[in-house]
Amino acid sequence: MATDSSPAGSAPAASSGGKHEFLVLLVDKEGMLEKRMSVRPSHLEDIKPAVDAGHWTFGGAMLAEPFTPSADNQTPQIQGSVMLAQADTAEEVRVRLEQDIYAKEGIWDMEKVKIIPVRFVSSFL
Repeated sequence: MATDSSPAGSAPAASSGGKHEFLVLLVDKEGMLEKRMSVRPSHLEDIKPAVDAGHWTFGGAMLAEPFTPSADNQTPQIQGSVMLAQADTAEEVRVRLEQDIYAKEGIWDMEKVKIIPVRFVSSFL
């Protein structure tokens, strides 16, 4: 699994809670949309405690193109997930990802995951 890290000699800046922020990009393996949608309710239910604990700040589907639901099409073309994690290390984030049903069911391509140290501002100046 690929994990992006800070340049040598530097560390990501810690957020106000003392943890570091990591942007997580996960692509789905080919042909996994139907399987993803079938386990999605479990994914959403299982992730709630980690969200409540502040481990995941936000997350959602990564789309192939912008999507507007219509009477003919209610399912976007999902190609993966994007999340913002709060953790001490990228390894801690990876361990949490591996516990998710999308990883266990082989939906996410864990060989291509990117865990990128970031620091977001709450608003632009």
